[in-house]
Amino acid sequence: MNKIERYEMFELQLTGNNPIGSHVNVDCEAEFTNGEIKVTVKGFYSGNDAYKIRFMPQETGVWKYKVQSSVVEPVYGEIECVENTGNNHGPVRVKGMHFEYADGSTYIPFGTTAYAWTHQPVELVELTKHTMSQSPFNKIWMCVFPKNMVYNHNDPELYPFAKDA
Repeated sequence: MNKIERYEMFELQLTGNNPIGSHVNVDCEAEFTNGEIKVTVKGFYSGNDAYKIRFMPQETGVWKYKVQSSVVEPVYGEIECVENTGNNHGPVRVKGMHFEYADGSTYIPFGTTAYAWTHQPVELVELTKHTMSQSPFNKIWMCVFPKNMVYNHNDPELYPFAKDA
């Protein structure tokens, strides 16, 4: 049985045929149960005949799952969720006019902006990720549209929209 920590991401990767029509609306989901708790998670097509289902348990214990789908074979299994030993407090939620983690601890957002970061050369992206991992910031704003600024004349590798001449 797989063992994961509370608030850790569990991922099932399944093999099936390329979906017909929409790659977004696919018939692939899993039901996770832990005693009386039941959570249904929609899967998605991730390309190359692969489907994924991701689940983050909020409670410890044994979670049983079953995959129901017309695009992949049925799958049944179990994962054991144990209390986390690290610094993972879970997802951030709204609490009144403030924020908190799922475990109830306070979340104070402290961020910065990287406007055209996703359109920079790979070396600069990696350097930025390393630098940010050493910083006190716990969030970052990014612009997905390319910008033409004094220090940025790079065309992005991929555009978030169709581009013509």
